[in-house]
Formats: sequence, structure tokens, C-alpha cells
Amino acid sequence: MKIKILIFGELKKIFSKDEFTLENVKNINQLKKIFFKKYESFEKKNFKIAVNEEIILENVNFKNGDEIAFLPIFSGG
Repeated sequence: MKIKILIFGELKKIFSKDEFTLENVKNINQLKKIFFKKYESFEKKNFKIAVNEEIILENVNFKNGDEIAFLPIFSGG
């Protein structure tokens, strides 16, 4: 199973790229554990996660071809 990861805004600095593909990741919780371990500064950032362009608030199981976006918290008026 492959998923596409999209990184936006200031989060790109941590990953050094804005798009990549991962295999054999089952859900949001597993993906966050992988990222927090590999990119220690990522855990301290505030962000939202979208799966297939829908913001999610809890763990979601992935399907092949899902698109997961990590979005920095936006502010403004």
C-alpha cells in the first residue's frame, strides 16, 4: 500500500521537501510516530492533518493511494 505525503508552509523546512511517497504505513498514529522519531523538531510544531483533502481529528486507517497533507496552523484576519 502506498500513500502520498504533502508538506505545506513552514513544515517544509523540517522535511527538506514538500512531497513524497511512503509504503506500508497503516494509519495516522503510525505515521506520526515515524515522523516524530525521524524528525525530532516536528513533534514540537503545531499542525493539522488532512486525508484526501479533509481535515481529520482522530486516527484514520489509510487506503492505497490516499493523500495525506500536513498543514501548519494558519492565522490572520
